[in-house]
Order: sequence, then C-alpha cells, then structure tokens
Amino acid sequence: MSTAGHGPSHPSIDDDGIDVKKILAIGFGSLAVFALSAVVAYFMLRYDTNAYLAKGVPPPPALIGKDEIGIIDIPEFDKDSRLEEWKKAKQRRLDSYGWVDRQKALIHIPIDKAIDQVVAESAAGSPP
Repeated sequence: MSTAGHGPSHPSIDDDGIDVKKILAIGFGSLAVFALSAVVAYFMLRYDTNAYLAKGVPPPPALIGKDEIGIIDIPEFDKDSRLEEWKKAKQRRLDSYGWVDRQKALIHIPIDKAIDQVVAESAAGSPP
C-alpha cells in the first residue's frame, strides 16, 4: 500500500526510519556470542584449574618470611621497631651535649637549654 509522495511502507521500519527488527537481530546475536564466549571461558578456566590442582600446590619460595627480599625491605609491622629506635636516637641528641665539629670547636647543647638561652637573650635585647 502506498500513499501520495511516500514510497511503500515497510512493516519493520517505524516513523523515524529506524529498522527495529535489524537492531533487535543484531542485539540478540551479540548476546548469543557473549553467552557462548562466557561458556567457553568457563570450561577453559575449569580445565586449567584442574590441571594445576593435579600438579599439586608448589612450595612457598625460600625468601618468604625474611625481612628483605632482593632490595625491598619488608619487615612485619608489629615487629618493626626501627621508627621508635630512630625517634629515641634523635631525642637523645636533642637532649644531650656533644660535638658537631671538633675541628671548628662547634658543639650542640640540649634543645631546652638552647630555647631558654634564646628567650633570655631576646628578652635582654641582645642578638642571639
């Protein structure tokens, strides 16, 4: 059946000129290919898993459990006390007297005494 000025109407094409049947056929075809691929992947994974299990679980590498693997230092967090030791060493240096450079006769004093000295000199008006 045709109308004036229009070609014959096609039952699968709507008013916007979109072929709905073709779109649905491509969509269902794509879903079928996807489903088939998923089934094939499942059987491949199952085959590979069974093959690995038949060989047995490999022993753990010899370096696991050590603090250092190659150049990477990997200590256990609950047993690692390096940060606390570093903080204590820095605090001991801040709280003690010692040489910075013997050649230049340069020493360091405890931080509390240095702060008190700077405050006293600032209150007296003289440069530190």
